Formats: sequence, C-alpha cells, structure tokens
Amino acid sequence: MSKSTHSEKQVAVIAGAGPGNGAALAHRFADAGHTVALLARDVAHVEPILRSTAGAHAFACELTDPPSVAMAFNAVRSQLGPVTALLYNAGSGVFADIEAITLEQFEGAWRLNAFGALLCGPQGKIRQYLGLSRFSPGVGHGFR
Repeated sequence: MSKSTHSEKQVAVIAGAGPGNGAALAHRFADAGHTVALLARDVAHVEPILRSTAGAHAFACELTDPPSVAMAFNAVRSQLGPVTALLYNAGSGVFADIEAITLEQFEGAWRLNAFGALLCGPQGKIRQYLGLSRFSPGVGHGFR
C-alpha cells in the first residue's frame, strides 16, 4: 500500500471563510473529496465549519496584509499540500452617496475586495494546475 502524498490531494482554499457562503463552499468541496483550508481573521469564527466539515482546517489570515497572506498560504502548502482550488470569498461594502463616503471607507472596501484577492491569487500558485490567467475583482471574485 502506498502512502498518501501531498501531490495526490486536492486542496481547496476558501479565503474569507464565514458562516454563509464560506460554509457552503467548504461543505461542497469537502463532499467532492478536497481537503479544505479556511482562511479567516479569527479562526474561532470558523469553528462551526470545522465541526461540520470533514477534512477542513483553519488558518488565521488578514487578507489585506501581504505578510499574513504569505504566511497563511505557506502554512497551507506545508501542512496540506499544493493548492488546487482558490475561492476568494471575502467582501466588504460601503453603501453611501459619493458625497457621504469617506476615503477611509472606500479604501477599506477596496483593500478587502480587490487588493486582498490580488494578494491571494499568486500565493495560491494554482496557475500550473488550472491555467490561471484572468482576474476579475467584483462580486464573486474569480480566478480562471
């Protein structure tokens, strides 16, 4: 019998895991046989997902901080193996008129919605697996 190696595993990273879409994605990918890495600011926040999802692991990560993103993805690769799917699920919004929104509010939303997704893409190192070539920031960030 051969031992399982990292290269045999399918590892799905859910960046911005939470109780809604993050939990649903975790269940879906785990049910399909993936090992699931949940990235969240506070790993205690994803404890319910860990309890209900076989093969899920939590990693602390501030998605707008380059060193935090690098450390989290290094930990995922070291502990679980190469990333084969990356789902950027983090998002933030400020709903205000252009005259009412502050620069700080706008920047905060931009940092999480666009900058964080851009930080995660190369860290996932999934180009060789999935032909990653396009990035479209917005609702339902996608890497293809």
